Amino acid sequence: MLVFIRQHQKTVMLFVAVIVIIAFTFFYDAGRGPDREKKQELFRIDGKSYTQTDYEKLLYKLNMVFSQLRSMEYINFATQITSVRNDQSQRGMGQAFAYNLTILRNRAKDLGIYVSNEEVENEIQRMDRFQVRDTMGQPLNRFNPAAWEYFKQTILAGDFTEEDFAQLIKDKISYVKLTELVGSGVIPSSHEVDMLYKKENQNVIAYVIKETIEKAKEGIEVTEEKIAEHYTELKTTNNALLDKPEKRSFEYAFFPNPTYVKPEPAPEPAPEPAPEPDSDSDSEPEPEPEPEPGADAYADAGADAGAGTDVD
Repeated sequence: MLVFIRQHQKTVMLFVAVIVIIAFTFFYDAGRGPDREKKQELFRIDGKSYTQTDYEKLLYKLNMVFSQLRSMEYINFATQITSVRNDQSQRGMGQAFAYNLTILRNRAKDLGIYVSNEEVENEIQRMDRFQVRDTMGQPLNRFNPAAWEYFKQTILAGDFTEEDFAQLIKDKISYVKLTELVGSGVIPSSHEVDMLYKKENQNVIAYVIKETIEKAKEGIEVTEEKIAEHYTELKTTNNALLDKPEKRSFEYAFFPNPTYVKPEPAPEPAPEPAPEPDSDSDSEPEPEPEPEPGADAYADAGADAGAGTDVD
């Protein structure tokens, strides 16, 4: 049981939401006033107004799908119709079902989608709820008229009639036909294929000119001679441009050889200056000691004496 609930979690939650919506719709009357308020306009689609009573009938169809039919085909149909994007609350799902089902009926009518009574009967006869079953409860793919009669006497004996049930079946068949109509026989044109391919694979390089229009006008001068020459050329060639009203506009400007200015890299930070040497570590060299005056005179006298003692 838990495995089934986990596998069909969304369907179970939607089923619970539908039951709560139906219960509040039919039994919660606080502040809603008398029944005459149910006949007032509640919403309008395609120029036609719908009352609270119409809205409740549409919601009853949703309840019928989940609580009585127990058919995956109809549950999927109701789930698709109830699909919403912005409001995931119970009220939002109920409104989405009512609005979308109404729009589905209108579009099917506009497109000429018709469901005959024979198609409704065939649909009823193949429903899982109305099949003959074996001792294990498995359907034998045979219609059970007794099950259908019991369903009409118990389920379709109240406000939701056999006609309403037939309309629900027509809505489901119309939905299937509409999806088949939209999805079959549609071949895109060569232009659509080309545009989609370009959109997905084309690379575009754009250049932006950051210049004011006043500055762009500088140096541009159109003389009367150039205008007359251009007009004469168009008139000579019978150009269709002369037959059109005067317009001055453009969609884009094309530059055959755009000048691409490569952005300069940011300047590198200047290196920090080397620290100055300390005054204590760089001391001046000591001066050499001066010779004594007597030593120099003695050396000179010795040299003279040596030079004067020649031996014969």
